[in-house]
Amino acid sequence: MSVVVTIEHFGLIRETMPSPQEKIVVPVGMTVRELFQHLIERYGDSYRDALLAPQGQPLPNVVLTLDGEQISDEAAMNRAMMHDVVVRVLQMPPFIGGG
Repeated sequence: MSVVVTIEHFGLIRETMPSPQEKIVVPVGMTVRELFQHLIERYGDSYRDALLAPQGQPLPNVVLTLDGEQISDEAAMNRAMMHDVVVRVLQMPPFIGGG
């Protein structure tokens, strides 16, 4: 069995993608982490470096959502996709301190 994942890219990452939206078919039960590993294989290390910290969590300037729920910790990255889902990826400019 498989699920359809619609991936929508926004912000800075959108400018580097061949298309702002794509649909891919993955096995039922694939985790969000495994999905991003698949996308890194497809788009290369620059995709990973733009979005994920070395531990695999989203960088502070990146917002990931799965069906509208924010993906921000280990548990969310290990969430299994059991039905068709929408993943949104927003990369904002890096935050700069000031004061």
